Amino acid sequence: MITPFEVCRRVTALLTPDLLAPKFQHDPACPVRGHCYVASEALWWLLGAGASGLSVKYGRFDGANHWWLEGRRIILDPTAAQLGEHASRVYARGRSCGFLTKQPSTRTCILLRRYLDKYPEDTAATRVLRELLTDQPQTEGAT
Repeated sequence: MITPFEVCRRVTALLTPDLLAPKFQHDPACPVRGHCYVASEALWWLLGAGASGLSVKYGRFDGANHWWLEGRRIILDPTAAQLGEHASRVYARGRSCGFLTKQPSTRTCILLRRYLDKYPEDTAATRVLRELLTDQPQTEGAT
């Protein structure tokens, strides 16, 4: 069975500059910077969304919101590398919230499709996601 940490690592590996919101610039020194919302939203859907028992969290870091997932005794942050020594402070001040949309955002759909194409394991979550994504737009580079 694939662990949530492995799913998180896989999501991180699939992040590319085209998934960044227009307000963010690609940072070669920290390629995950600016990807936290899309990566965390994709991870949430991949792990079963609300049924996963994970909470969506956000906190301020470097002048912007930083997003991640938390459960009992677990923090899943696909872009944790950008926090460096500030991670424990950001997580300690995090607030629970929901994502901005009820369905995966357009950029998240792109990332989810990449994940499902690269890792087609037949789990309940991937079956549900495949059904969900058939109804979502397939526009590249959108928000």
